[in-house]
Amino acid sequence: MSDIVPNGNSKGIKINYYDNDMHYADSKEVSEKIEAFLRNKLKKYWQIKSTVQIKEKKLQFSGVDRLLMIPERQPIRVEEKIRRKTRGDILIELIADNNFYLKEHRGLGWGLKNYSTDILLYFFEDTETGHIFHWNKFQKALLVNLPEWYDLAKSKRRGFSLRKAYNKNYYSLNIAIPRSVFLKAYIKEGGIVI
Repeated sequence: MSDIVPNGNSKGIKINYYDNDMHYADSKEVSEKIEAFLRNKLKKYWQIKSTVQIKEKKLQFSGVDRLLMIPERQPIRVEEKIRRKTRGDILIELIADNNFYLKEHRGLGWGLKNYSTDILLYFFEDTETGHIFHWNKFQKALLVNLPEWYDLAKSKRRGFSLRKAYNKNYYSLNIAIPRSVFLKAYIKEGGIVI
């Protein structure tokens, strides 16, 4: 991944604003959609008494955006990844901030972080669809296959690609993996697709 530094500047390229994206993801409307989705998808596994949306940054940075309160057990920790539009891929961040890549923890993308979460909610907001993954199995499926998938993404083959998301003073690097390919790898690692 040493060939990721952009050439030239990003004029004419859409700029994302992290704070705006977080405000959107934390909005009441999106939160209600997420809670309904979680309750519906998980009702055959757990009786969810309540959910708690986490606002504390330290917990969020460790991969906990929401807690599911289940009677007679520890809360289930949920990391949330929300995409505004439904796509046929799973987009996973490899580098969060190119200015800190290989220098500080904050440069590492969420797909590679050692999160202390239980499940990953991957949610498409426009259609209110998505998947719930066991975090450790999700990450194992990524790490086991990343060398091959990265090569395919660099050459834009078989539906794989690398995508930079430009922010004001940095960019993040994401890998797009065809959803059917990722789900197959996840199942191979013992994951159940929910």
